[in-house]
Amino acid sequence: MEERENLPYLLKYANGERVTVGDVVRLPMGEVGVVEQVILPGTIASAGYKCDQGGVLVCEPVMYGCVLIECGTGATGDNGWADLRLIRRSGTDA
Repeated sequence: MEERENLPYLLKYANGERVTVGDVVRLPMGEVGVVEQVILPGTIASAGYKCDQGGVLVCEPVMYGCVLIECGTGATGDNGWADLRLIRRSGTDA
């Protein structure tokens, strides 16, 4: 597995910031959720979720429950990742 500094860009938001647990995000579908788990590529979690390139588990309780956004599996290679937007970090005011 690659060094942490060289993680795929897909584990970062479009602005280059790293995705972290607790981040409040806007999903590609428009709803707001919270990052529950960052799934790194090549880990037991990525094998368990069947997302070898990694991904992010986001909980959005109103419409979808928990949503797994996988890295690089969509038709355009991003599976909506480019539309995942950081609203605020955990513990910061709106």
